[in-house]
Amino acid sequence: MEVSLGGVTSEREGNINSSLEIEKISELLDNFYKSLQNDADYFLISLYIPTIVVAVTANLIVITVVVKYQHMRSITNYFVVNLSIADLLVTLICMPMSVSQAISIIWNYGEIMCKLFYYLQGK
Repeated sequence: MEVSLGGVTSEREGNINSSLEIEKISELLDNFYKSLQNDADYFLISLYIPTIVVAVTANLIVITVVVKYQHMRSITNYFVVNLSIADLLVTLICMPMSVSQAISIIWNYGEIMCKLFYYLQGK
């Protein structure tokens, strides 16, 4: 955006005004997000925690039973263990990061975790 002062256009002033507008928009969006944040965050966390606990417990039980008992070691059950391990990865990596990203909107985990997160989610 360029600003014209008496027929003279100053690109520097245009950049300053543009950055001020971006800061104002950013501040408005941040205030709007903070006003919606409180109740929705607690609700989201209260839904995710039991889901994560049940998923980890159930998958560890499946893996333990197949590994511990000899008669449970079949090809089909090895595939089930493989699915349980994949589900544990999604549960332990993707779910907490999804909650964190939904609450804070900012990605704090670095580039490698970003790529791993989206790879595990199939995006």
